[in-house]
Amino acid sequence: MKAITRGILFYTFVLLFFMTAAAILFYGSGYRYNTSKNTIERTGELIVESMPSGAAVLLNGEPIRRLRDTIAGAQGASTPVHKKYLLPGTYHLDFVKDGYEPYRRDISVTSGTVTMVTDPVLLPRSEPEKIFSYSDIRQILVRTPNTVIFLHGTEEVIRYLVDTRTFEQLYRAKKDESITAFPTPTYRRALIATKSGLSVVEENAVIPLPDKDFTGPIIHAVWSDDEKSVFVLTRSTVIRIRTDGAQTTPIFTGVFADIALAQRTLYLLEYSEKKRAIILIDSVTGKKVGTRKLLPSENITTLEAVLLPLVIGKDIRGVITTIDLSDAIKAQTPLAYVQEFFSKTSQVVAVTSDFEALIFEKSSDKTAQNRLLARLSVPIQKLVMAKTAPYALLLSDSVLEALETANRPDQNRYVINSPEQRVRDFFFDDNGILYYIVETEDTTALFRKMLQNP
Repeated sequence: MKAITRGILFYTFVLLFFMTAAAILFYGSGYRYNTSKNTIERTGELIVESMPSGAAVLLNGEPIRRLRDTIAGAQGASTPVHKKYLLPGTYHLDFVKDGYEPYRRDISVTSGTVTMVTDPVLLPRSEPEKIFSYSDIRQILVRTPNTVIFLHGTEEVIRYLVDTRTFEQLYRAKKDESITAFPTPTYRRALIATKSGLSVVEENAVIPLPDKDFTGPIIHAVWSDDEKSVFVLTRSTVIRIRTDGAQTTPIFTGVFADIALAQRTLYLLEYSEKKRAIILIDSVTGKKVGTRKLLPSENITTLEAVLLPLVIGKDIRGVITTIDLSDAIKAQTPLAYVQEFFSKTSQVVAVTSDFEALIFEKSSDKTAQNRLLARLSVPIQKLVMAKTAPYALLLSDSVLEALETANRPDQNRYVINSPEQRVRDFFFDDNGILYYIVETEDTTALFRKMLQNP
């Protein structure tokens, strides 16, 4: 072998040696290749504990498997867990332990640091009480101590008698018709609409309403606080229906996208290519009392977010505030409506996007401190605040979860239903007891559950 060849091989081996040594050094220091970013990043570490210990931990839905778990043939690690070499990013942690409610937590792992998750408290599992099963429970319309009235499929109203555990038909729509239902917040009565007309469902009857002014379909309906009147928004008019005297009165005409009611003021959202405004109507006299034109930057398509007189918005400086909507209309304050809005003492919980829920602390100077409560990987379908426990309940992708709003409002939550169950809807009764509808392959069931304080 020539000297020049030996020299090339020597320096090649030296170069390979130093490259391999550098790679080993970087690998040992926690650097890994991130395939999603095509970069080399320094990893972080994760330490996970729970009370009680021994809970299986899933990272983004997959069991954490350390080398010793693989050698021992274990399915995955259980708390306490120390996981090394995690690429920076956001992860979903799930804690599962027999006899306890599944617990969920979102975490962020940063480069070169140790992320500590040591405060999860698993709640003992309490099995919900099954009220009844039926082939297809679409919606609960009325709920009293002795009666549950629900929409079966899309065309039949069924009454379930709790004492005798029997079902009976109260109403059936005509052929090729379907029922649209609007229950009151307390579930004492409901308005149902078909192509044929309007009716009110109560505990013992379905009462037809005069419909000479009804030109459906209904876009939206809101109930008054005393639940004796319901305001119906159709394509061309707003109608007030007095359910006690079965009286129907048109109070305003126009083309609107949505409606909201606070005390005696109706808020109508006028939303078309040429007209974009919020119009205030006196619900008793039907007279216009105010108008607030939307700014070009405001993309408001629903009034569901409004819980008057408070509304979440953004002022000129982009600071989230709680303000009076009437003042905002007078001052032309830019508003960025949230999707849902629920208040409990000094706390407000709101869904600000399809995937985020925020908790706000109200203060006397109308400013609000906000902090992230939950960021989900699937859209939030419904959010309600619990009455008897420090939780906000949310439904997302058929999974019902409790978000803790007190003590640790930092993304702590636990799953209420089993992962294999599909929750269709939920509500609370006057005593703060949770009712939720669970769908299976061949039937639907209504369950009752009391939420526990941690």
